[in-house]
Amino acid sequence: MWLFWSDRGEPLEPQFTVPNKRGFFVVRNGTYNLVPAEADHHAILTEALEEVLTFESPAPFNSAQGVRSYLESRNTA
Repeated sequence: MWLFWSDRGEPLEPQFTVPNKRGFFVVRNGTYNLVPAEADHHAILTEALEEVLTFESPAPFNSAQGVRSYLESRNTA
């Protein structure tokens, strides 16, 4: 399962314009737009960070504190 957030940490969900297709040997990805998630779809990113075990990103997104600092700067700007 994939979860998405905006650059302000707000939950987003995919709205498919072309659905995924699954065959016997091939899976073709659909296309989608990210839209604001319905209430209680998933947590805001600052709350979800508590559950993240590994960060595989360049700085500052390589730690929970780096992501929190980024989100705080975005939400106060």
